[in-house]
Amino acid sequence: MRQFSILLGVVALLAGCRAKHADWPEPPAVQPSEDAPPSGSRACGRTATCARSVPASTQAPAPVATATDPPPPVAPRPSPPPLVWRVEAPRIEPRDPLPDPEAEAVAEAVASRATSDCYDRNVAQQCGLLGFLLSDKKSGARQRLDAAADAYDRACRLGSAKDCGVFASMLKRGDTFPRSLSRAATVAERGCALGDDMSCAISGEMTLAGVLGPPDKVKAERILAARCQSNGGLCCFRLGQYTLDGTFRGGTEKARALLLKSCRLGLDAACHKLDEMRSAGGSP
Repeated sequence: MRQFSILLGVVALLAGCRAKHADWPEPPAVQPSEDAPPSGSRACGRTATCARSVPASTQAPAPVATATDPPPPVAPRPSPPPLVWRVEAPRIEPRDPLPDPEAEAVAEAVASRATSDCYDRNVAQQCGLLGFLLSDKKSGARQRLDAAADAYDRACRLGSAKDCGVFASMLKRGDTFPRSLSRAATVAERGCALGDDMSCAISGEMTLAGVLGPPDKVKAERILAARCQSNGGLCCFRLGQYTLDGTFRGGTEKARALLLKSCRLGLDAACHKLDEMRSAGGSP
């Protein structure tokens, strides 16, 4: 009962206070000046009358992205340079092959058989084979140049025209056997009589140079021409060269015909010579 009395007293007190201040005038409204800072700035402070908004006409509308708008362009990133792998192969210095005992034994056995066939049975081809085995470093047999020269000479005397030309060429060059132009000319004459193209070419050259006697241009041309008519490509080439440089008569047209025949017979040197003539402006 006492608590109820206290509650009624509080309500009456509040009602009296409200009635006491009911006749107080309302405070005048403060108009914002033109120099007033915009709403939300710190200059407003705690003034109740500070403008809290800005007219909508002075606000810039914020862009709003929609689902239909294209995405903003993205600058392409530069691609990295390609990787280049450079691997240099190791340099291998050339060297002579190591001797193979088995290959050497086989080559020596073949040379022994060729020696028997050459000197005991007079087989010309075996004499030429023996000369090759005893003179060539790559044959596998032990090199014996004196025996090789004798084998080549025997093969030529027994009628192997090809071995005559090979032996005469070696004697002329001097890279395998000691250089001897007189012996080369003698072997070449024998081989040319047997119909070897290389032998006739060397014989004509030696006759023109006067190795075994005075130079004989007529005989040299006759030797080369006879073998060229028998389809000797090397002799046609030599005859064409001598005709082209004026050693033999006939002029450029004859030289061209001889070189063309030699080229058609399979001699690459003649074909290259024709190409040089074409490049120089002459008719090939």
